[in-house]
Amino acid sequence: MAVREIAMVVNLRQNKNATATNFGKWYPEVDEKKPLDLKGFCAHMTKHGKLADYQMVELVVKQVVECLKELVLQGQPVKLEGLGTFGPSIEGKKNGAASVKAAMEMGLDELIEGVHMNFTPENTKGEKLTSRALKAECVFDAGYVVESVKRMVDGKEKRFQNKTPISFILAPEGSNTSGGGSNTGGDNTGGGSNTGDNTGDNGGGNNSGGTTDPDYGDIGDGN
Repeated sequence: MAVREIAMVVNLRQNKNATATNFGKWYPEVDEKKPLDLKGFCAHMTKHGKLADYQMVELVVKQVVECLKELVLQGQPVKLEGLGTFGPSIEGKKNGAASVKAAMEMGLDELIEGVHMNFTPENTKGEKLTSRALKAECVFDAGYVVESVKRMVDGKEKRFQNKTPISFILAPEGSNTSGGGSNTGGDNTGGGSNTGDNTGDNGGGNNSGGTTDPDYGDIGDGN
């Protein structure tokens, strides 16, 4: 598989949890981007092949999405060769049930908090789509230094992301480097990674659907 020509922009965030063993250390995270919608994805697919036009690609992708959801809601995992497996898992109520009889008397709807759709990347037959294998196929480019800040907006405290280009920070003093800090506002900053104490002092691991900030905890829904 060819190396990607478009680089993955990587930001740096400092661990500001004073109780962590790696307090003050800097960690990488993927630069936040707006998700590509279905139409954008179909347009991308159309550019890569000559077998189908945009309309046909869109119809096929929409059908895949509908059928994938339908099967997963039926408890049927779906494996897409070369990509991975989609499947359901159940999130139970915290208190659970005292016995099987109590669970049935309560009813399954009351016992279940939610249903999650999980994705497990393909890792067989040479289609390595996890961890270090993916890293080997990426090209990285330095992006921004990111810092979470709190501000009052309309009487409510909200979290924002201050972003300063790394090139601006590293530029020699007195140079006329263009650029500067910016901020991306809002409560949700999805797509981030865990930048806390990766040694376990600050709850390592990945957080799907939101950025884990060492100062303020989860930013975003995460569900």
